[in-house]
Amino acid sequence: MIAALGLGLVIGILLGLLGGGGSILAVPALVYGVGVPVAAAIPTSLVVVGISSAAALLPRLAGGQIRWGIAGIFGVTGAGAAFAGAVVNRLLDPRLVLAGFALLMIAAGFRMLAGATGPAGTAPCPGAG
Repeated sequence: MIAALGLGLVIGILLGLLGGGGSILAVPALVYGVGVPVAAAIPTSLVVVGISSAAALLPRLAGGQIRWGIAGIFGVTGAGAAFAGAVVNRLLDPRLVLAGFALLMIAAGFRMLAGATGPAGTAPCPGAG
């Protein structure tokens, strides 16, 4: 329980600070730090990230920092894809899921360190994540 509390605090702080990456932190924290099986860690991380993200969103609402159109498009398409991904996840070996997750984290890290830019060479929005 103490490990879950501590890791939850760290994940919440980093979500508020960086604006994203919660699942990249939550899944390994739940699996290796708290001992939750992969099959339960993934949906649990979605709840953790959803609640933490909603809390981190509140201070940004008043500042007009949200691009509602883009958020809506990402949200709707992401919701459908997440449902499909959850169906496929149940068919895969948990070790394969974790290996794919690790490869995704590495690819994202390299892309960020390479100074990737957005469309038409524009810099990504600060806090986008």
